[in-house]
Amino acid sequence: MTNILAAGHWLATLLVVASCGCGMADSSATSVQSSGGPDTTSILISPRSVTLATGEVYQLSSTVTFPDGTTSSTEPVTYRVTQGYVTARGQLQAARQPGNYNVMVQHSSGARDSATVMVIVPATPYFEDGFESGDLKSNHDGFRWAGGQGGAGGDEMPIVTGALARPGAKSLRFRFVGGPTSDDAWSEQRFRLGRKLSEVYISFSLYIPGPGDAHLGTASYRHRDDPAGPINNKVFRLWDVDYNRSDVQFGFSTRLMPGGLSRLTREWLVRGSDGRLQENSTGNAYPEWITDQDRGHWIQVQIRGRLSRGPNADDGLIQVWKNGRLVVDQQGMHFWSDWAGANNYFLNGYLLGWANSGFDETTHLYVDDVVISATPIP
Repeated sequence: MTNILAAGHWLATLLVVASCGCGMADSSATSVQSSGGPDTTSILISPRSVTLATGEVYQLSSTVTFPDGTTSSTEPVTYRVTQGYVTARGQLQAARQPGNYNVMVQHSSGARDSATVMVIVPATPYFEDGFESGDLKSNHDGFRWAGGQGGAGGDEMPIVTGALARPGAKSLRFRFVGGPTSDDAWSEQRFRLGRKLSEVYISFSLYIPGPGDAHLGTASYRHRDDPAGPINNKVFRLWDVDYNRSDVQFGFSTRLMPGGLSRLTREWLVRGSDGRLQENSTGNAYPEWITDQDRGHWIQVQIRGRLSRGPNADDGLIQVWKNGRLVVDQQGMHFWSDWAGANNYFLNGYLLGWANSGFDETTHLYVDDVVISATPIP
């Protein structure tokens, strides 16, 4: 780092970045400071350097110092970034391509500052859990299970069990208690992403019980065809901060097909510029989600969600693979909340959840080999 001094005032701080053909880089400083002395307004961006995963969302901040020595961290400023997107509030969506990029901030007085963002592709998944530890305490860099939920019976909460697994010895069991047609069922496992992400891949194995699984204490899977209320059963959700007041959210549910089978539906929402939620759903995203051939077998599920690259882009997408086959492919979405205070990132989610149709008989679903990643999962 080299400082330049003139007439008793610092004019600039120069960033020295060393890089190699491998694509990695190192730096001794990260910003170019605004010029000026004690009689001028200055601005300082924070952090001076940051390393982010592709598509990660990070909150920047800036402090303005006025000629009288007072400071403000809420003064209106303008942010710009060479790649990616940054909001007026300094919410930075990292570029989707690795590299070194600059973020600039400017105050109305003309004072400016900048920082360097190193964007990398994580070499390994963010999080993996095959439940072999026997509990739900796995935690990697903040990626963790965030508590299960269920109905009145304590055993309706998801539990780690050795009754069934793929592979290994344990998996996570979801117990949906059977009852009359007016009864819902509820078994849900929440998780928390360790980083704010605008794009994420999530993979898991899902066991669908079959006629030969009575020894597991479960009925064969059957989507109830005569519930008193709604017929959709939750499969997956991903959202920002507050599930009940999301700015961005998407997920999947199952609905009835003939013979007690299930088709897949997708739902997503964004908060509009007026602060109101804009909810969307597609009732027949995939008509063969759970077939008769799936009963008594594991299916492999991979889900990809990506927000738009800023408010003027329509490159958001939602995709789902079943057993390696792409079965939901919705692209060209304006998947971005235009509300001024929006959290345009994913941070929380859950697996399975509320079964609005309920089940005639107690039914166990099993989940194993959960992986969360920035890149496609083999």
